[in-house]
Amino acid sequence: MRQPFAGASVCPIVPMENSPPPLPSPSIPEFSPNRGKSAHHTAGNVALICLVAATVFSWVVTAQTNQVGGVARIVGVAVPVLLWLGSIVAGAIALAGVGKHGTNGLRWKGLVGVIVPIALTLLAIPAFLKVREVALHKKREAIAAEISKGAPAMVDAVTRLENAVAGPGDAITINMTVLVDKSAVDMKLWDKTVVPEIRRNVHQSAMERVIREGTTVIYAYKDKNGAEVAKIVFDPKDAK
Repeated sequence: MRQPFAGASVCPIVPMENSPPPLPSPSIPEFSPNRGKSAHHTAGNVALICLVAATVFSWVVTAQTNQVGGVARIVGVAVPVLLWLGSIVAGAIALAGVGKHGTNGLRWKGLVGVIVPIALTLLAIPAFLKVREVALHKKREAIAAEISKGAPAMVDAVTRLENAVAGPGDAITINMTVLVDKSAVDMKLWDKTVVPEIRRNVHQSAMERVIREGTTVIYAYKDKNGAEVAKIVFDPKDAK
């Protein structure tokens, strides 16, 4: 049988020197749930968590303000403050990582974590002072009501307790009547004997604590005709 290409010269196949290199086999990157995360990203998340927790806690405490005691109210203020401080610190850490890891997920979390607590604090200060003033005024009203129980009442042979009222301002005014005419009151003797005795009695009573807590106590004396005789003022800055 005649072979094909019989007698023909055969040219062997030689690889070309300029042939392209073989394509590399595709590789599938390994999946890692924490890939691309860092301590700065974690701090950004912590800042948001602290901020949300502080807000929720504040709402809960505000709703229960009239049902909790003094210690609980202190805790109710302290916990949000600590959470806000944590948010600010974590937000600052997140912002510190922007240069290394870029802005994605860091800048906005960091800014929210830092700016929002500071803004809320600045907004809350006037409201807190107002709430504190209202609470103190209610306390003064309660003290005045307690003093007024049973009034009018004689406290000695010529002096009658009329009532006590909250005010003016941060004061409690205790209204007294001296059952004589003003002209019959020897003011030098009054200042020498009556005033020191009243001051001593007040400083030895529960009223001293009220004064130390910031309330001015005024004893206002009038004569039987309603004319002012004297006022004895107990100022908090003079409390012992």
